[in-house]
Parts: sequence; C-alpha cells; structure tokens
Amino acid sequence: MKRLLLVIVMLFLVVTPVFGATTVKVQGNIIEITAIDTTDWYYTTAPSSGPTFSAAEYPNGLYIHHIEFHPGATGDSCTFRLVSATGVQFWHVTCADSNDDRQSIEFPANIPYKLYFDSDNPNDNAVVIIHFR
Repeated sequence: MKRLLLVIVMLFLVVTPVFGATTVKVQGNIIEITAIDTTDWYYTTAPSSGPTFSAAEYPNGLYIHHIEFHPGATGDSCTFRLVSATGVQFWHVTCADSNDDRQSIEFPANIPYKLYFDSDNPNDNAVVIIHFR
C-alpha cells in the first residue's frame, strides 16, 4: 500500500504542469509586466488582472504610445517581437546595470502592433510598462 501511495505521489509530481509567475496587470491605458520569469506574453493572453484584449476586438493589435523597461539587475534585457516568438524583433535592450534607470521606445500614431514580449533574461525585479493610446 505504501508503494502504491508513493507511485501515485510521484506520478502527480511528474505530470503536474509548471505555470510561470509572470504577472500582467491592465488598468486604464497601462499594461504592467512584473515578476518576470521565463513566461512570454502575447497581447491577447489573459492578464493576471484587468480587462483582456481579444483578437476579435483588436484584430490588428494595440495602438501603443510607448514602452518602458525598468531593469532589476545588471545585464537585464527586454525584447519585443511582432505576433509570435519567431516574429520580427523590433525592440531589444540590455541594461548595463540596475541603475541604467529606464529604457524606452516610442511608437508612431495610428499604427497597431501585435505585441509579443519575449521574456529573455530579465531579473524578476524588472518592470515593463506599456502605455497604449
């Protein structure tokens, strides 16, 4: 009986999925990405809190004003791609140290973007803030 219980516990541990801890909050015209781990984020992925952006509602993407990256440690990097993990990389920044303060990119008006945040290797203290129009 003990062996059966041990086998069941072991199987449970093996087949239990591991979910990332990346936190995405949406409030007003701000998207905040924190507690970044290896979990990537696509603009239609349901956020941890706040309203969602469905592909039906935003078929061409979001109208972005600018994106800010606040590093949490030396060598933190941030990458945004278009549409998917293999999409065109349109912004990549690596910060010299946590005092590198904020890196940002501005976007032209009236052009929607299907954002894909490629988590790369930022420290989990890093923060990404997306301001959309």
